[in-house]
Amino acid sequence: PLADLIEEDEQKHNYTLQHRDSLIIYSAGVVHKKERVTIHGEVEEPGSYVLEEDMDIHDLLLQAGGFTKIAYKYNVEVFRIGNQENENQITTAYSINISPDILNNLDSEQQIKLKDFDMVVVRKDPDFSYHKVVNIEGEVKFPGRYPILRESETLSELVRRAGGLTSEAFLPGLQYTRNDTNRVVGDFDRVLESGQEGITLQQGDSIFVPQHPGTVKVSGAVRNPGVVQYQPEWGLERYVEAAGDYTFDAAKSKTIVYYPGGNARRKHWYRKPDVKEGSEVFVPLKPEREPLDVTQLLTEWASIATSVATVIYIINRN
Repeated sequence: PLADLIEEDEQKHNYTLQHRDSLIIYSAGVVHKKERVTIHGEVEEPGSYVLEEDMDIHDLLLQAGGFTKIAYKYNVEVFRIGNQENENQITTAYSINISPDILNNLDSEQQIKLKDFDMVVVRKDPDFSYHKVVNIEGEVKFPGRYPILRESETLSELVRRAGGLTSEAFLPGLQYTRNDTNRVVGDFDRVLESGQEGITLQQGDSIFVPQHPGTVKVSGAVRNPGVVQYQPEWGLERYVEAAGDYTFDAAKSKTIVYYPGGNARRKHWYRKPDVKEGSEVFVPLKPEREPLDVTQLLTEWASIATSVATVIYIINRN
């Protein structure tokens, strides 16, 4: 063996090397794999580390760069493969109480000697949370991004924090978006003008307060769809008339008024919805009817006539 050759100058295996011979000395790790432990969670450098002799949590935390700013520094969890007392248990969990200054305290009492394959987890501090930010733009005095101050803060309070509304603010058209795509529908003008608290804010909410549009949009099955100047005294039919009146294929009874806050009202024979500033009057088309198949119709009538004649014949024979 190579050890005998080096340490005892053993000449028995001291071969004479020849041209093109190769001598490869492998690392001890090929036979003796290094033991390792892992650490996850709120540490600066989570990952796998070589298990040193008498290594404990303190040592592993130091190698992992210490805690992050949001780490819970009073407890860590250690997960160990198997259980000596219960062979059916896959993993044993240990909850280890530690001191927040464990990295400065080399003689901490709450320690545990780590073993091969141990996994240490440092949790996030449950009392910590990042800023929850909402955005308000448009006709407020100080538009921009605002962190939510408390869990129950509402839209009305946000508007007040933003300096209130400008004189050009059009509350019925307020656009409230949640999770980037979901539009929140409501009577925001009634809520804000009455002083009610309204909707509770959530992280990522976006509010836009537009200016007065002074118009009503008329679309769908009308002869001249487009934008009509808002007239407070006008009803639904006057706006349709201003857009050239209904087309021949208009489904008049199914006309819908979409309000700027997101609500909608459908026309009924006994009631017509009011049209407010910024609304859209939409007139749908009548559903298309399938063309009449004369051949099929005659075939069906012939079949019916034959059946009736057969019944009459049977009755007369009796």
